[in-house]
Amino acid sequence: PQVQDDAQACYAAKLSKAEAMLDWQQSAQQLERQVRAFNPWPIAQTTLNDQVLRVWRARAIVQSEQAVQVRAGAQPGQIVSATRDGLAVVCGDGVLLLTEVQLPGKRPQQAADFINAHDVQGMLLQ
Repeated sequence: PQVQDDAQACYAAKLSKAEAMLDWQQSAQQLERQVRAFNPWPIAQTTLNDQVLRVWRARAIVQSEQAVQVRAGAQPGQIVSATRDGLAVVCGDGVLLLTEVQLPGKRPQQAADFINAHDVQGMLLQ
């Protein structure tokens, strides 16, 4: 490891939970990075049916035929596909595949387990 030059160091402000809220107008790549950045704290989040939905893992689907097909006629934040691979959510640019999520008072769970208990296809995340 290299020793850091204190003269070039900068201060980073403390993260807040408000910063962890996902903005579905942003690109799928940006949101994927945000999910990774806020894990393990404060965990990226959105709302589903007025409940906080924490997003532990996600991956971007960008510029693929699948992404173009599912985006047609959908608005940012809409869940356009719910399969065992994940919840496909339309973003400002691309599709974000949520692969591990958590509802309040529950443990984090894989998308396959989540969709077995919740019919969310077509719903809108805020």
